[in-house]
Amino acid sequence: MPPHIVDLNDYQVDSWPTEVWAEERQAQDVEHFYRRLFSCPQVEAITTWAFQDNAWLHAPAGLVRVDNSTKPSYVVLDQLLNKEWKTHTKLVTDSEGRAEYTGFKGGYEVVLAGKQFAFDSSEREVCLILE
Repeated sequence: MPPHIVDLNDYQVDSWPTEVWAEERQAQDVEHFYRRLFSCPQVEAITTWAFQDNAWLHAPAGLVRVDNSTKPSYVVLDQLLNKEWKTHTKLVTDSEGRAEYTGFKGGYEVVLAGKQFAFDSSEREVCLILE
């Protein structure tokens, strides 16, 4: 590294002004990014480093503002994780006592006749037989 450059990581601007359009763009980017990751079977986890604004180089990169008010990106991520990608459904068995459901990979809890069963659907297809 040239001697006159001490460390690029030490540079910080005095302020990072944010605008409404920037928060909307961030929300679009968060949605696109998380949808892409969610659709990829190789992804096992996602880490978000800057939950709150100013956590990284004082930049407005968080999902919430400094006062902890939610930004559009938080609302988008909450919608994906807690509504669109979370399953709450009731199934009715057919005349042979069978029910079929197609869902996401991950952990499931099934309640049948007051009994609770848990399983992980890490395989492409899971067959659950309750007798």
